Amino acid sequence: MNCKVCNTELLMEAKFCHNCGSPVIHSKACAACGKSNPFKAMFCFNCGHAFESIDSTKTLTSKDQFLLILEKEVQVKYGYVYSERIKERFASPKYKDVFNSRFSQLDQEQNQSLHDTKSELYIRHSLAALLEFFLVVYCKDLLPFAIDEKILRYEHVKYSFDLQQLAEDYLQLSDLEEDIYYSLIDIDFDKLEHATEFYFFPESSEHLLFMIDLSISGNLIHGLAVTDQGLYWKLPLQTSCKVKFTDILELEIDKRCLIINDKYFDVNPAFNFRFRRFIQRMALLNYGDIKKRNTI
Repeated sequence: MNCKVCNTELLMEAKFCHNCGSPVIHSKACAACGKSNPFKAMFCFNCGHAFESIDSTKTLTSKDQFLLILEKEVQVKYGYVYSERIKERFASPKYKDVFNSRFSQLDQEQNQSLHDTKSELYIRHSLAALLEFFLVVYCKDLLPFAIDEKILRYEHVKYSFDLQQLAEDYLQLSDLEEDIYYSLIDIDFDKLEHATEFYFFPESSEHLLFMIDLSISGNLIHGLAVTDQGLYWKLPLQTSCKVKFTDILELEIDKRCLIINDKYFDVNPAFNFRFRRFIQRMALLNYGDIKKRNTI
């Protein structure tokens, strides 16, 4: 927390700023509208949102989880210039009421599968997809980078479509300057040998969606490979990384890089922003496929 007057980082439990002497006013932001409230406030003075439901140790409703995700999503460090306007827009009944039925459905799923880790992750990614819908449909004028509305076609389907087309719609791969490969047979043998030696270790059941050459010399020593089940990549001065979509626990943008389960990834700010959305969608599809197989 910083001083409101001189912006100096304050000491823990400080009552006055040690730099300018200004009194410290402890406050917390409302997750629904973004307004600052007294630290001990039970309800937001601006929109009436209940802080108790979010601060409680009880199981959070999907709506409260969504509000927390929204609050985290639009933090300034993630690049949202209009973060306050995005939160205020969701707080408007015109937009908020659209999501009530989906929140109720997710609450039912959550109550039926308490303490099931996979189901909890499925609900988490479902909320991320709901946030995606809100941002693309209602906040596209406020986003730091453009997102094609074509991605919304994948909202309610499983694997009955072309995953490579999904990747193109989410990532706009054709706009990248780097070399991109969509099939292993299109890759020069020496380059493929480099990729499989340094970072691309797929299982026999995996199918390549695309591979991006991130090496300076164009030899695939560094690169990103994405299959229908997970991610493989290696950047300069980095060890090889592998993450299955069903194992995604952390997916954050910190300044210009993307953090995937504590692993560093970076191509460029625009790609990182879209890649995060793509990973969330692929994770949701993989969870959905697992749930479908488990019910057969």
